[in-house]
Amino acid sequence: MRSPVPQILQLAYAELLQRTSDADFNQQFPPNETGTFISKRIKDRTYWYRQVRDKDGARKQIYVGPETDELLTRIANHKQRRDDLAERKNLVSTLLRSGYFVKPTDAVAQIMMALADAGFFRLRGVLVGTIAYQTYGAMLGVRLPIQSFATNDLDIAQDAAISLALKDEHLNLLDVLRRVDPKARANPHRASKTATTTYTAAGIQVDVLTTNRGPNTDTPQLLPALGTHATALRHLDHLIYQPVPAVLLYDAGIRVTVPDPARYAIHKLIVAQGRHTGSGKVVKDLIQAEALVDAILPDRNGSLLTAWNEAYERGPKWRKELFDSLASLGFAVRDRLLQRIGAPRALVPGAALHFEDIRPRYDLERASVVFTARDQDGNPIFCVISRETLDDRYGADKFTQAQRVELFHKNRSEFEAMLRHKYLKEPLSSPEPTLFLGTLEFESFRAKLEPSAKRKRRST
Repeated sequence: MRSPVPQILQLAYAELLQRTSDADFNQQFPPNETGTFISKRIKDRTYWYRQVRDKDGARKQIYVGPETDELLTRIANHKQRRDDLAERKNLVSTLLRSGYFVKPTDAVAQIMMALADAGFFRLRGVLVGTIAYQTYGAMLGVRLPIQSFATNDLDIAQDAAISLALKDEHLNLLDVLRRVDPKARANPHRASKTATTTYTAAGIQVDVLTTNRGPNTDTPQLLPALGTHATALRHLDHLIYQPVPAVLLYDAGIRVTVPDPARYAIHKLIVAQGRHTGSGKVVKDLIQAEALVDAILPDRNGSLLTAWNEAYERGPKWRKELFDSLASLGFAVRDRLLQRIGAPRALVPGAALHFEDIRPRYDLERASVVFTARDQDGNPIFCVISRETLDDRYGADKFTQAQRVELFHKNRSEFEAMLRHKYLKEPLSSPEPTLFLGTLEFESFRAKLEPSAKRKRRST
C-alpha cells in the first residue's frame, strides 16, 4: 500500500519547508523595520516577542512564539535573509509535477494565505481536517490515496487556553476572510444568536474549532485571539498538541501549521466511531487513518506509539473506539500497528481464526507440516508446524512424511487450539500472515491451555 516517492523529492520538500518558514517569518517581522526581539519567562517556559514602537511612539510587543532552537536560529539570522520567491516557486512546481502531490484549490489557497499573512499561525492556530491531511504526502514522502482528499470544508482550530493567554493581541477572522471575498459572511449558530463558529468565503465553508476538556457542549466558545467563537470538540486537545509546520503546495508555498501526522491518524481512528453508521465521513476517516499508519510505521513509529499511548490512557471509551476502528483496517496495516503497540489481536472486535477444510501437506524445504487457515475476513493465514515439534513432542523422529501429516490429523484439535491462542492472544512477533509453531512454543502454549481444558472437563 505504501508508495514512497524518490528521495530527491523528499529533500526538495524539506528545502521548501525551510524556505517558506523563513519567508513567513520575514513577512510577519520585516527585516527593514526597526525593532528588537525580547524574551519572557512564563511558567517555566520562554516566549519571544518583537518590541516595536507604534505611530504615536508607544512601545508595543508582538507575540512571536515559544522558544525553540529553530526560532532562535531564525531570530539570529533575521537581517541576513534574501528574497527567494523564484526558488520556492520552482520547488513547488517540481513537487507537484514529479511527486503527484495535491494542490489546494484556488479558493482554499487564497484563504490560507490571508490567514497566514494575518498571523493566524503565529498566534498558534492550527489547520486541521482534510486540507491538513493533504500536506502529509509530501511531508512523509509518500503518495496518499486520492479518494481521501475530497472536501468542501476548511477546518481551523486554536486551543481555548492559548487564545485566552494571547488576549493582548488578536485578529478578526471575518475581516481576514473579507480580504479574500468581500461578500464573506458569518453563518448563524443554531444555539446562539450572537456567536458564530462557521463562515462562508469564496464558496468555502470555514469551520472554527477549539478544545473541550469537559462534558460535551453545544455552547460556542469564545476565542479572543481570533475574534470569533468556535465549536468545542472532545479529542481535539489530543489532535493539536505539539503541531508541526507544513507547506501547502501552491504558488511559492504557503507555510501552515498542522497536527502531527501520527496524532491525526489516531484521531481519525477515534472520531470514526462517533459518526453515524454508513456515513461517507466514516469511510474517509478510516482511509486516511490507514494510509497514515501505513506511511508512518517504517520511519516515524515512535511518534505513532506516543500518540496511541496518550489516547489509550484517556480511558476505556477511547480504548474501545481505537480498537473498534482497527477492526475496519486492512489486516496488513492493522497487524503492523498491533505489533508496534504490543497488543494481541484478541483486542480487535471480531478477530478470529478458522480452520475449516484444512488440507495439510509436508513441506520438505521447511521440514514442516504446513496448511492455510483463514482470519475473520477470509484472508489466508499460513500455518507451519515444525518437524522438531512433531519429533520432540510426539516422538515422530522416525516417521515418514505421510506419517507426520497423519500425526497432525490425529492431534488436530490440540494444534488448532495452540495456533488460535498464538494468533489471538500472544503479542505479534511479526506482522506477516504466518503462524509458526515451534517446539518451545508448544510447551508454553500447552501449559497455558491445559488449565482451561481441565476446568472444562470438571464442569462436564
